[in-house]
Amino acid sequence: MGDTEDFKAENFTMYTEAKNVAKVQFMDDNQEIPYTAKCFLNAKKTIGYAEVDIKDKHETIFLSKTSKGIVMTMTADKEGPIPMNAEGIHVIYGVPIDTPQEAMFGMHMKALGGEAPLEDEAWLKENVPQLPQKSLDVAMMLMNQIFSAMGGAEGLMEALGDAMAGAMEGVGKGMAEAMKGIGDAMVPEPEAPTEGEPKVAPKPPARRAAPKKAAPKKAAKPAKKKAPSKAKAKSKKGSKKK
Repeated sequence: MGDTEDFKAENFTMYTEAKNVAKVQFMDDNQEIPYTAKCFLNAKKTIGYAEVDIKDKHETIFLSKTSKGIVMTMTADKEGPIPMNAEGIHVIYGVPIDTPQEAMFGMHMKALGGEAPLEDEAWLKENVPQLPQKSLDVAMMLMNQIFSAMGGAEGLMEALGDAMAGAMEGVGKGMAEAMKGIGDAMVPEPEAPTEGEPKVAPKPPARRAAPKKAAPKKAAKPAKKKAPSKAKAKSKKGSKKK
């Protein structure tokens, strides 16, 4: 069966439409972002997902609970597990933006990695409407982990502040933009010339001069025979008369 058939076989049904506010705190900046979420559960009550509209963005987020912790599948810049070290989280799996919902379900099953999701209707019904908040929490935890690993590198705080402005624009895409901002902050910028100092373009590497070809040797001219002297000529005539 393909992703579409597998998705239909789960018999997802919408059980509520939530309207709430996601709260994000970064240093002294507190923001509240309104969102709406259509919430669905499968027939087995083992998988839930939310269709989220937040900041003019439409996102889908899948959620399951396993014996090892929760498994979330959310949009990101590329497909694959997102490294997380947080209590209660088993796998956070990223999928490319604009992935069809049926394909996203297939990736959620891949994220489970054979781990059977637990049946817990009450838990899913409580947590699926909160998926927009949970997704932003994941983005914040990830950035905090990177910041801690960097040991408070110079300029990183400013980059994180700028990156969080991107995180406000969406759920998964915001996290991708945040990561890009952190990566850019880690690349040193070229030093600008001081005021009054002329900008000098870097000299191209000097080219090695081609070896000079040796001039071809001229062929030696044959030596001219010297004409016999008059004295020798007379002696030759005298000898003939005898």
